[in-house]
Amino acid sequence: MFTPNSDKQFQQKLTFKCKDNQRQFVLNVKGQGIHYQVDLVPETVGLGPVLPYDTSAVQCIELRNPMEQAIEVLSQDFDKQYVDEEDILKRMDHFQAAQPEPQFLPLRAPGGEFWPSLREQDDKKRKAEDLKEQLGKIEAELFTLVKEEQALNEPPKEDEQDGEAAADKPPPRTQEEISSRRNDLTEQKGKLEAVLAEEQEDRLEVKYPAAVKEADKLNIVIVGPEKCGKTTLANYLAQEHQRAVVRLDQLYDWCMKRGSQLADEATKYLEAKEVEF
Repeated sequence: MFTPNSDKQFQQKLTFKCKDNQRQFVLNVKGQGIHYQVDLVPETVGLGPVLPYDTSAVQCIELRNPMEQAIEVLSQDFDKQYVDEEDILKRMDHFQAAQPEPQFLPLRAPGGEFWPSLREQDDKKRKAEDLKEQLGKIEAELFTLVKEEQALNEPPKEDEQDGEAAADKPPPRTQEEISSRRNDLTEQKGKLEAVLAEEQEDRLEVKYPAAVKEADKLNIVIVGPEKCGKTTLANYLAQEHQRAVVRLDQLYDWCMKRGSQLADEATKYLEAKEVEF
């Protein structure tokens, strides 16, 4: 995630790592940073002497946006939604890391809702942490039961305290009570572990788009003059419909490497066009 911090040109290099491919792809990205600003009307506000908690001293100010871009105004002191969203980002595994992993998310317009995918991911993470906390408490109580059971099998020790102090201690549980409680805790533990395993399996599951039937498959060929927006349109369609983009030069290289007849015909056509121009 990169946020320009001044009104100037920026250039950034993005490195992509593909699975089962040792080669790294570097994409050069450049753009113009915008310095956001707001105007206060009036610029200064004066209040006379007032008593604490007095509601009679009121001054109105107007917040104006002189830019063409829309803005969103938040209060860190009173906006609970802002605090909730900040907490979600802080709880993300790689957001606060020294080398955070990039998150590819759609642009959030001012006033728009928080990313549903991140909120869902945070809900599942907090649910898993709550389940782990409950399992930890059950493990601790089971360990206590083991200690109590061992104390029942040991010979009684002479009480060094007086009779009044000994009477203040709760009576130890019987073997039947310990066994009953252990069975209840073991059953609860099994249910919680099953729910936790299901939650973790859902987090690891990769959601792929539904397969397209052969009869419904449609290949789109985009043609046009240079710099008319062919690549932009192709990338948009690929992202919108989960499709792959194949450039004409890639298809030509693929045919050339395999020595296909189509590559020979394309080469002759290109040579003829080169002579013509």
